[in-house]
Order: sequence, then structure tokens, then C-alpha cells
Amino acid sequence: MCEIQRAFAVDLLLESYKHAAIQSILSVSWGLLTKLKQAFFRFGVEALKLAHGSIQTHQKQEAIKWLKTKALWNLSKLQYQAKRMIREFYFLCR
Repeated sequence: MCEIQRAFAVDLLLESYKHAAIQSILSVSWGLLTKLKQAFFRFGVEALKLAHGSIQTHQKQEAIKWLKTKALWNLSKLQYQAKRMIREFYFLCR
């Protein structure tokens, strides 16, 4: 499971998705979801990072490029765009 998948799993948990729904979406075990959530609350985002499996440089550049095109931010639009990018990156990790 790459970093994007870990972050996406925790995001879904924080949005009150049921473990069973996340398991079917990401094909992960109940135990892993529980461990990820506990690690996130204990250690923060650093707990979701891996030594390998992070997003590619061009993916980071695409995200930064999009961020720079906006003169004014709307939090809900930023959250929507971030989730869209995470989902795209997630499918690349499969």
C-alpha cells in the first residue's frame, strides 16, 4: 500500500466511512485500517509516509502547478481538488 492509499484510507475513516466500505474500495484488511488510524492520531501524517512508494515527481509538479494557478482559495474547492488528485494517484499505485 503506497502513501497515497494510506492517506486516502485515513481520510475516508475521518469522514466516517465504515471499515467495510473502505475495505471493499481499497482491498485492505480491517486490522490495517485500525492501525493506520491509530498511527495517524498518534504520530500525524509522518506515520503514513513510507521510505518508498511516494508519488512521482511529475505528480507533485502537477499538484503544485494547479495550486499556483489560483489567486484566491476556497477551502471546499481546495479539499475537492486534493481528494480528486489523491484518487488519481491512488489508482496509479495499484
